[in-house]
Amino acid sequence: MQGFGTLVQVSRTEPLLLEPHMTKVNQMLCTLLRTTRSHVARYACQACKELFRTMQSTTRPEFDEIVQSLLQRTADTNKFIRHDANDALDTMVTYIPPNSSVRAIVEKGPFHKNSLIRTAVARLLLCIVTIIQVQFLFTLPAYKETRKRIFDASAVLINDANMATRNIIKRLFEMFIKDNNFDTLFQKETDKVLLKRIDKAIICLKYKPKK
Repeated sequence: MQGFGTLVQVSRTEPLLLEPHMTKVNQMLCTLLRTTRSHVARYACQACKELFRTMQSTTRPEFDEIVQSLLQRTADTNKFIRHDANDALDTMVTYIPPNSSVRAIVEKGPFHKNSLIRTAVARLLLCIVTIIQVQFLFTLPAYKETRKRIFDASAVLINDANMATRNIIKRLFEMFIKDNNFDTLFQKETDKVLLKRIDKAIICLKYKPKK
């Protein structure tokens, strides 16, 4: 923990010195995030937050494993760890490129058995799309693969058993529906099996009475 305190300080002042060693640093973070010691887990989450902001390292597989571990911690029995994990993930979607963050988030998150984790995934996807803006997500070629991942994950979560998760994803779809390109892109890029399952939900959102 003392060592990571020094690393975080270095990342703030001399990030280029730390950059060649980020693979090892991230491997150590993965280990700390799996610890059963609550104070170490909290410190690891806080270190992740700082390193997302300062180093923005997305090297795989370490980056994906860190994100998965943080998602797992959003359902921790310790409320302080839950808060720190969510805080780190919020920083991650703010500073890490959407293509990397979305890929890591949707790899397992939408299918997780724990509702708190699925809710965290839904919230993060909403944040990412808000940051990108729908018009750019729908039109920029660089976001094509990311857009499909968001569509598929959202289609899985819109009928989630947890109301909080459903409500967040409905907000996301309400943003999508306002764009004229939505229908064409969604029908073309979303998994066909998922499309059939959520057809009613999308129709309800489209024709939802305005307040």
